[in-house]
Amino acid sequence: MCFCITVCTLFQNLGFKVEKYIVEDKKLPESFNHFKIVQISDLHSCFFDKDNQSVLSAVRKQKPDIIAVTGDYVDKNTKDISSLLEFSKKLTKIADCYYITGNHEAEFCSRYGYNKFLRQLKDAGFIILENSYKKIERGGDSINIAGLSDPLFCEISEKKYTDPKRLYIDNFRKMNIDGYTVLLVHRPYEFETLSKLKVGVILAGHEHGGQIRIPVIGGLFAPGEGFLPKYEKGVFIKNGTAMVVSSGLGNGEAPIRINNTPEITVIEIER
Repeated sequence: MCFCITVCTLFQNLGFKVEKYIVEDKKLPESFNHFKIVQISDLHSCFFDKDNQSVLSAVRKQKPDIIAVTGDYVDKNTKDISSLLEFSKKLTKIADCYYITGNHEAEFCSRYGYNKFLRQLKDAGFIILENSYKKIERGGDSINIAGLSDPLFCEISEKKYTDPKRLYIDNFRKMNIDGYTVLLVHRPYEFETLSKLKVGVILAGHEHGGQIRIPVIGGLFAPGEGFLPKYEKGVFIKNGTAMVVSSGLGNGEAPIRINNTPEITVIEIER
């Protein structure tokens, strides 16, 4: 029995699955009905095979309108990002890639160089959202893809910020966004605050699905929420806003997942 459990656990960590969600929102402009987003979260510089071809193939198969990269794309302990940058270039050939930072980027960039890292991602074709947004137009309608930088960056550079709630609100309001918005954030556990921003859909990661998932109960532990986290994976609705939390692809500091296969997340927004 123990042998079988061990084999199954190892097998789960060697591959990934495609997790699909449909979010209904009548506020979505008609021209964007069935707007499809592939979300890649918490990659942590992970490669499942040579050049991550299996990941690229899975993303390409979904035919996404955009790709959302929601932080911890690089792991804080990564020494060489050349392979990650090559993967990034191939990813942008599938669809426009919108990127926000996670807490691991903050720690990685403290030694590698923040501006250098972002410049290399931009050169690879990524659209960097640093408390900013981009407008997408289609059929006379438009939506916004917005992104909030991880609080760890601001807590390091701006000592006045120690409360992520206040930080999110201030940085979002500074954008002066008008219209339907898809918001990318790394950490989901401030959903109570984020849902009051009146955006359409929020995409988040960070929690790794609770790392260890217990049937019926769900995730066991997640950073920021502790044991039995509330927002570790799935779709959550509050104040008319839907938040999709991806359990992500990589592992970070925890070496393995249990009953929690790494995932590429696909979100289709429909009216």
